[in-house]
Amino acid sequence: MKINKGAIVGAVMVTIVILATLISSIAYSLEDATVSNISSRFYEPSSQHSFGTDSMGRDVQVRVLYGLRYSLGGGAVAVLIALVVGACVGSVGAFLGASAGWIGSVSNKMAICLARFLATGPAILLAFSSVVVLGQGFTNTAIAVSIVLIPGYIRTFGGAVASMKNNDAKTALLMVVAQISLSMSLAMLGIAALSFLGFGVQPPLPEIGAMIAGGREYARVAPWLLTYPGLALFILALSFNILGNGLNATAIAGIKGD
Repeated sequence: MKINKGAIVGAVMVTIVILATLISSIAYSLEDATVSNISSRFYEPSSQHSFGTDSMGRDVQVRVLYGLRYSLGGGAVAVLIALVVGACVGSVGAFLGASAGWIGSVSNKMAICLARFLATGPAILLAFSSVVVLGQGFTNTAIAVSIVLIPGYIRTFGGAVASMKNNDAKTALLMVVAQISLSMSLAMLGIAALSFLGFGVQPPLPEIGAMIAGGREYARVAPWLLTYPGLALFILALSFNILGNGLNATAIAGIKGD
């Protein structure tokens, strides 16, 4: 089975993003990203401050790099929850559906109905409704986003079980990994959106969505407060999306026997 070129490009991009996050974790502390320095407010991007400074005199580059922790960490938590629930519902439904008579058929239909129910309506509205019930905060935001991701995993594991029954374990694994990568992209965008609305990580902690929200009122005088966090989120989501689409294309080619 030949790996799609997009998957290779995506894997390189994801690796770079993760390495940048790990290096920033070593190079900068939370204090570096949160302590104010009023005398350095609104410095334009320069050799001293590559991404400029914000309304509190904090280095935007440090905050963006540190904020990647929350994006990647929150996305990973959301994906893990959705993965576990989706694997249980999708795999059990698909397995019983083909081997347990009417009981299995009912189980499989229930799994499909659950996936359709959760997928009904705009995803961000479902996540927003969930976080309103759960309350604001990092963990609750991740849980709210995970609810949106569950339908994809139910369908993916249903298809993976079918591939396993055809003795095609590689394709089944690629399907699952592709879904993980694609849902990481969705999860990070969802967490950023909820933080933008004020439900996620709270200031002064540096979260990408919250940084974009905080920079709106200064868009005219300090456009870099929107540009760099937005660009970081774009690259982050794009990297996982390219990887997921590449792996998905590889899995489809494997099913077709290409």
